[in-house]
Order: sequence, then structure tokens, then C-alpha cells
Amino acid sequence: MAASNQPTNTAAWLDEAGASFSIREAPMPEPGPDEVIIKTAALAVNPVDAARQALGFLIQSYPWIFGCDGAGVITAVGSDIRENDLKVGDRVIALSDEWSVHKPSHGMYQRYVAVSTKYTCKIPDAVSFEDGVVLPLGILTATSMMFEKDNLELSWPVDEEKGVTAPMGKGKPGTEKEVVVIWGGSSSVGACAVQLAKAAGYKVVGTARKVNFGLLEECGADATFDHTDEDVVDKLCKWVEERGLKLAGVAAAISSDDALSKCGLIAQRLDGMKWVSTSRAKGISPVPEMPEGVQASNALGIEEPELQEHIFKKWMSAALESRQLKCKPNANIVGTGLGSLDEACALMRKGVSGQKIVVKLE
Repeated sequence: MAASNQPTNTAAWLDEAGASFSIREAPMPEPGPDEVIIKTAALAVNPVDAARQALGFLIQSYPWIFGCDGAGVITAVGSDIRENDLKVGDRVIALSDEWSVHKPSHGMYQRYVAVSTKYTCKIPDAVSFEDGVVLPLGILTATSMMFEKDNLELSWPVDEEKGVTAPMGKGKPGTEKEVVVIWGGSSSVGACAVQLAKAAGYKVVGTARKVNFGLLEECGADATFDHTDEDVVDKLCKWVEERGLKLAGVAAAISSDDALSKCGLIAQRLDGMKWVSTSRAKGISPVPEMPEGVQASNALGIEEPELQEHIFKKWMSAALESRQLKCKPNANIVGTGLGSLDEACALMRKGVSGQKIVVKLE
């Protein structure tokens, strides 16, 4: 194991559901064989993070450290990690696996955190920590929704400029004649889904509020419709039908009951893949009911190791460097230091649109 000098660690501890974070010392984590230690420079807040603080969601004991998205510099690496993969000093973004390994040392809301290499991605110098941190959970969820075998199973994203190709059998010709509908394209998951689908070669139709149409255009959407419009289903389907496109699937980045009802109607009406993949948690939330002839599924991580490696080890780093992948939605930096996480979670619970809540640490 290679390591730098390790100062005292500090974390945002949750002592009970609904409490404010307590900023105090935490044990300095040590990396497992396939883990790295990251000195965090920026953290993001997701709806699930805000819910966990308020409700104790997925927390089995207290005090606890959680948090999904982080960005920073690697300070130590595990014994099984090759130097040409990840090394001390690398700038990275990462997704916590604390919820699955049940270790507070893996919760992202601390200065030094242990993370699995499978969800750690090197970022180019041109990408700031505050921008890069908006991506990990959004990319993970969108990838599960669109590319997993039990979901839409779309062709995988590529970056021809950087020589990143899909493995044999994972790239399909003719995707430009197929369309992916992404409901809630201005959300964190939605903005990632738009970019992933475009990188895989599909036409993309998204939905958002009018104020966020520009965001979807930046992400590469071919058309965007206002999901608050009562005629949105008819208008969206007409656009697809007039261009003779075949539906490759519907990805519901926003999974309210009303959104899923409309997604089901779109899948039922359009020719092609009659499937709605939702951002609801597989195994936790029930699979929603759909109109006759339409299937639905929920997302949970990336269960295929080859897909994990393709997205986090190959495509993401290359796509960030080539600027095929943009750090969207934009970061809304609400404060500096772990003490700003209470404000950040409170803001998330009020609801945000077209942005990702971020806290700087340095």
C-alpha cells in the first residue's frame, strides 16, 4: 500500500434520524485490497442523502456517516490495485458503497473516505472537483436503467475520438433510427441519461420544464417537451412518429406516479420496445403497474462487472477528456466545509430543478 501522511480525519456524523450533522473527529480509514482512500474536496447532495438525514433511511445503527458522491485526490491505494489503474495523487470522482458494505468509513461525508475502485473514475485537470462531483450517482442510476440486461439493455456508449468501443455484442448498428425517451431530463439522472444515450448512438427525446430546455440541449437531446403540458404525450409521440423512429425504451428519471403513468402511455403508443425503466430502487420500491402490453423495471447499481468497467474505467474518463460527457446539471455550490451539509440537505428537501447541490471542502 502506498500512502501519504495522514492527518486527523473529520466527518459529518448523524447521531439520530432528523438530527443536524455533528462535525467531529472520525477514524482514519484504511483501504482494502481493491479500495482507495480519497481526500475529499467536494461533495454532492442527492435526494436520497437528504432523506437519509431526515428519516434515517438505510441506516442500521448510530452514529453513522453516509453520503453518495465525492471528488478529491487519492492519498492511499489498496494492495491489489495496479499503478496504471489508480495511484496516489490521481484526481478522481467516486461513488460510495457505504449502503451495501455497511461501513461508516465508506460514507462520503468526511474528509478521508474509503471507496471501491469499481465506482472510482479519474478526471482530467480541466474538470474541477465541484463540477465533476455532480456525476457519479447520476451516471450509475442512468446506466442501470438503460444498459442492464434486466432493464432496457441498450447499446453501450462509445467515444470514437478516444478509441473507446463497445465490447462485442454490446454495440448495435442502426441505433440512429431508434429513439430513447427520457422523462425528467433536467434531473441529475436525466442529464446523465441523455448524454449516455447520445454516446450510444440513439436519438433522444427528453422532457423538462421550459426553463430547463437549454440544459437538455447542452446535453445533446434532439428534442425536448414540457412535461407540465397536458398534451405532452400526444406532442412527443407525434414528433417521434413523424420521423419514423422506433422506440428503444423509456427511461423515467423522474418516477412520480403521474410521470410513470405518462411514460407508460408513450411506450404503449409508439412502435418498438414497450418498456419503461424507472429510477426507483430495485428491491425496495415495487415495480409500477403499466398499461397493457408495457413492461416496467426498477434500477439498482450496476450488477454486470463488464458494464461497471466499461462505464467507470473506460468511457467516463475518456468522454470527460473529449468533452463528450459534460458535468451536468450545473453545480449549485451552497457553502464550504462539512458544516454546510445541513443547509445543503435542507435545500434538497425543498426541491431543486436543473441543478445539483454541492458543498466545497477546500
